[in-house]
Amino acid sequence: MTLNIRIPWRRLVWALVILLPVAAVGVILWLSTRDLSRYQTKLTEQIRKSTGRELKARVPLSVKLGREPTLVAEGVTLSNAAWAKRPELAKVRRLTLYLDPFSVFLGEAKVAKVMLESRIHRVLITKGDKLAGIVTTMDLLRALIALAKKSGASRPRAHK
Repeated sequence: MTLNIRIPWRRLVWALVILLPVAAVGVILWLSTRDLSRYQTKLTEQIRKSTGRELKARVPLSVKLGREPTLVAEGVTLSNAAWAKRPELAKVRRLTLYLDPFSVFLGEAKVAKVMLESRIHRVLITKGDKLAGIVTTMDLLRALIALAKKSGASRPRAHK
């Protein structure tokens, strides 16, 4: 005795065609209305543990969804050491972090674009509560040179 089960493929395909866009819109709306203040406090605490300095943002963190999803913080200040003359070590009007969902999912971090656009020369990489490393502009230059050598690019010539 065999069971002959017929699968309604057309209905399944139509259901997927309708449900996937609805689910995508739902996820986008959910993400755009999320309260990120709990992440902001975790970020502030992590920076305090790593640097010993206070991080303050005038406006709560926000996520901008679009072609490139971004995390935006406005009015960011990083306090200076108690013995310093100025109260703030750094003051940034707007800080934009470009989020690459695939890299975040895979555990990779792309910091070159952030470093270039924010004119940052060093980025601290942490794992849990501990400092795991520092990425500098020299590291990025070394990686770029290694990539150029690997691809067989010719040496740059000085213009006279």
